[in-house]
Amino acid sequence: MANDRIDDPRILHLSFRDIATDPMAAVRKVYDRRGLSVSTEFETKVENWLADPENAADRFGRYPYSYEAFGLDKAWVEDLFSDYSRRFGLV
Repeated sequence: MANDRIDDPRILHLSFRDIATDPMAAVRKVYDRRGLSVSTEFETKVENWLADPENAADRFGRYPYSYEAFGLDKAWVEDLFSDYSRRFGLV
């Protein structure tokens, strides 16, 4: 997926892994990109929301994602996104 806009400064690339591992750090990156700061009050509200079991990612169960479930060939998808995946250390 060669794309000359991959380094476009208007685009912020966040990996799902980073968002899932440290959501508040991801929020800070978004705010920082826009030149905004995260207040202590806002950070506390986000952390409280994340800690609430009502907002857990798996509150409705887990979904076993697979390429096949969406009618996709894994090798084709990996080839399509190989440049992007290498650029951002996803492989």
